[in-house]
Amino acid sequence: MARRRRTAAKPQGVALVLGSADGVWQEIAAAQALTRFDAVIAVNDMIMFWPGPLDCAVTLHPEKMRDWLDGRAARRGAPPKRLACHAEWK
Repeated sequence: MARRRRTAAKPQGVALVLGSADGVWQEIAAAQALTRFDAVIAVNDMIMFWPGPLDCAVTLHPEKMRDWLDGRAARRGAPPKRLACHAEWK
């Protein structure tokens, strides 16, 4: 019987994913009251508005990423650790 090779463990944990729906700040507060998060992922406008550290900034609108990153920097937010887009951006 052949043995399968084990691969590296997949990351595990709890992520807070930030969208920009009405009431997002109340939802964030409620989520933070429930648990601690291992990662924070921001989508679109929340890339700019989330004041804390960002593990990943995500968008389907790569042409707007520079504006969100510039807005984040203007608010003295640290750059996200990773960027995720469905296409290249300049």
